[in-house]
Amino acid sequence: MATAAPQIGVEEFDALFEHISAARGGKYQNMQLRKNRTERGETIFNYLHMVRIKNRTTLEGAISGPATNVEYEIKRRSKFASIKLIEFTATSREKKRLGKRLVAELLRRANDEKSFPDDQPVNYKAGRFYLRRGNPGSKISSQNCREALRLGALSQTFLEKLEEWNFQLVYPKS
Repeated sequence: MATAAPQIGVEEFDALFEHISAARGGKYQNMQLRKNRTERGETIFNYLHMVRIKNRTTLEGAISGPATNVEYEIKRRSKFASIKLIEFTATSREKKRLGKRLVAELLRRANDEKSFPDDQPVNYKAGRFYLRRGNPGSKISSQNCREALRLGALSQTFLEKLEEWNFQLVYPKS
């Protein structure tokens, strides 16, 4: 069964594009999210999600986790915007959730980032993967990327994008 792409309006696209192009002084032109879930009181890593500006009318995104691999483009036309799913591998539950919540999660993160001070302290927890903006981004050959592949936490196609998209993979050991 084919998965229907999430819907996005022109105003939502414009808000996302404006935020991503201006965030951190426009230096990186990207945005990232991290999703966890809780099972029996334990925090479980779900996925990392990154978005960047591809060109003046297109955002591209990638989501990766142990059971999730998604690639998509959000295109703006003169009167509408659309999301094209290029790759969508996930559990049926995650597909349903992303289909309903993808745009809302992006807009919420953009809103949250507007209130973050540039020097906000980061509270990374040991043994968890994170993305951070950085130029240059992580190379696929980096120790953290190799560890993510070894553990099956993130896909190779996702990790190959980090350098070009100006994201660094963080994996604190202790």
